[in-house]
Amino acid sequence: MYLISYLCCPNTKLCVVYYMWK
Repeated sequence: MYLISYLCCPNTKLCVVYYMWK
């Protein structure tokens, strides 16, 4: 999941926030 998010978004923080909101 972390790897996918990292690859999906250029910003790790943004990805984490997005995943948290989901």
